[in-house]
Parts: sequence; C-alpha cells; structure tokens
Amino acid sequence: MRYTSTRGQSPEAGFIDVLLAGLAPDGGLYVPVHWPRLPDDILQAAATAPYAQTAAAVLKLFAGDDLDVDTCALLADEAYGGQWASPAITPLVQVGPGEYILELFHGPSLAFKDVAMQLLAGLYAHVLEKRGTRLTVVCATSGDTGGAAVEALKSVEAVDLFVLLPDGRVSDVQRRFMTGSGSANVHPVVVGGDFDAAQSVVKALFADPAFAAEVGLRIMIATNANDGIARVFSEGRYTRTAASTATLSPAMDISVASNFERIMFEAVGRDPVRLKALYDGFAQSGSYPVDDGALAFLQQHFDAFGVDDDETRWAMGDALDVAGQVLCPHTAVGWRARFGADEIEGARVLLATAHPAKFPETVQAVLGRDAPLPSHCADLFDRRETTIPCPVDPAAVKVLIKARRHV
Repeated sequence: MRYTSTRGQSPEAGFIDVLLAGLAPDGGLYVPVHWPRLPDDILQAAATAPYAQTAAAVLKLFAGDDLDVDTCALLADEAYGGQWASPAITPLVQVGPGEYILELFHGPSLAFKDVAMQLLAGLYAHVLEKRGTRLTVVCATSGDTGGAAVEALKSVEAVDLFVLLPDGRVSDVQRRFMTGSGSANVHPVVVGGDFDAAQSVVKALFADPAFAAEVGLRIMIATNANDGIARVFSEGRYTRTAASTATLSPAMDISVASNFERIMFEAVGRDPVRLKALYDGFAQSGSYPVDDGALAFLQQHFDAFGVDDDETRWAMGDALDVAGQVLCPHTAVGWRARFGADEIEGARVLLATAHPAKFPETVQAVLGRDAPLPSHCADLFDRRETTIPCPVDPAAVKVLIKARRHV
C-alpha cells in the first residue's frame, strides 16, 4: 500500500512512514495512490461483527504489507476494549422513522476523535517500540482533538505530546481533559487568540525542516469550518476569513479546514500540479477558485449547509422534543443541517460527535437541564490541572518543545 502527497512534490511512501511523518515534506496531505476496497464478504459481515474485527480488516487494507493480520487484530482489540462506555463502541440509535443517530462519543474523552486516536496510539506504541525511537506529537486543537490525543497518548511513554489550545476558547470540560492527565509526557500549552492562531504556529513549526528533523515532528490539526465549506458550494470559491467567529459550537470555530485539501485533490482529478497551484495561491491571497469541474464533483458527493447559533439552539430543543435526545451543540448543528434547505428522502444517519456533558453550560442555558459526566470520568473536576502559558509565536513554541521533550 503506497501513499502520495496531494501536492505531488514528495516521493511515495508506505503506511508506517506516513504514520510517523504526518504531513508530507512538500506541505501536502498524504492520500492512498489507489483507494482500497473492502471485500463484499467482510462488508456484509460488518453488520453483525464485533467493532474491533471490522476495524482490523479496514486497518489491514490501509497498512498493506507494513502490518500483518495478527498485529492488526491485536491493535484493534486494544483500541476498542474496556475503555469504551458502550460495548458497541459507536452504537446506532433509532430516533424516528428512517432517522438514526450514530453516537461517536462513548470513548475516554467523550468525543468522536477517540475513534481514531485510540487506534493511532496503539500504532505509535507498536512502531516506536520496534524502531527503538521516540516521537514528538504537536497538536493544535479547537477543543476535542486535544482531549482525545491526551487520553490516547498519555500512556505511550515513547511519545512527547504538546497540545496547543486557544485560551478561553474551549469549554471547561474540554480543557480539563487536556490539563488534568497528570502524565509527564503531556504538555498542555495555552496560547492567546483562536484556533487558527494555534494552527498557524504548528504549520510554522512544520515549515522549519531543521526543527522538524531535530524533534521528530508529528502534526494533527482539528478542523471543522464555520461556513467556509458551505460557501464553496454557493460561491465556487474557497476563502479564508480574517478571523473565526466564536459560536455555541467552539470546536467548529475555525476559518481554514485543512483536511479539505484531501477532498479537493479528488475534485481536481488527483492532479497534484493543479492542487499545488490552488494552495500556493491560497497561501498568498487567502482564497482560490473552485472551477466548474471540481464543483460538480463536490456537488455529486456532498451537500453543505451553514447553521447559526439561533438555529443551533432550535435544533437542540427540537431533538429533545422530537426524539428525547440531549445533543451537544456540535451535533445539534448536524441535526439542523441534515435536511439542508429542502427535505431529503431516505434514511438519515446523524453523527453525534461529542457527549453533551462536554458543554454543560450550553445545555443548561438552552434546554434548562443538566448534562452530567459519565461515571468513568465523573472525577474530572477533581483532577489537578497543568497548563503552560506561551505566546502565539513559533519561536517561543520551538524553545518550549526543545526544553520539555524527553531526549
């Protein structure tokens, strides 16, 4: 299994090398040279098979010869074991005729990011032990990625984790998942500004090849646009706003959706030259056009719809009235947007991205009821917090990482 960069300026790489590298050296994102296909028998069995069994089969497809079948099974079993509040891992709950909610928040940090991070942590531990080396992970977060990364990597001794979180722009529960681990290899770095400011620092670190080579840099960026993606469909242009807007759903308060580049790579016919030209222009002007062909591809596979705070409040109330479901504000955005502007026929599955207990103030203000923490993390507010204040400056963050990482 081989991977290529969306920018087309880096050599192809195998699964393990991509796992450890993060971004490609040319600044692009890695994608498979050819997308693998799950065999029909495994796909059909997935309807009733244990979650870990199907996850192992999917992992093997993307890992290729880099991981054997037994290793994939072991890693999946460890990732989706007793640390999950639901044995189904991601239970599908029917809330009405043709209406379902796929609950992705039953992991250790109560967010959908756990689904990937728990497996990623096992992969890191396996690979780093075999290679006898350490890894420095730098994570800019808008709320949920940081907590999921901490819960997953706090026990991986060969990893130094630095989480950059925007000061005052995450909920108390989100913050405490990042600051209350008590693990020596976890470094919560509080920076001023919003998520985009934190993300720009991480990108600046990665743009310094000497620093990246010195500390072994791994970048994971949590992105979920306000309405930038929706405007692509209406304007035929992807545009970065001057600053993100604070909303009821803070994990989505960003202006640049980094992973959108992978979708655009497919939309431009997997042409790295075209894709690189778009993002070179984006770096200069903060905008690039989406031509008719690329827009047609996006419209064939996706819909997009922007939801404001008033609609989010309405959606939280509607979900409770109609389905008896208390939703976090991010999931409520999906509840409203699942219809778009018009009624959509057929079954609908809403991905519930976080537990409502991560946003108790919003739930109380909108619904007038409490959102208690699940039993496995009921002591969250009793844990001692650790934070490291730092300016929003790449040079300052470099100094901090060099001083605190384990050599």
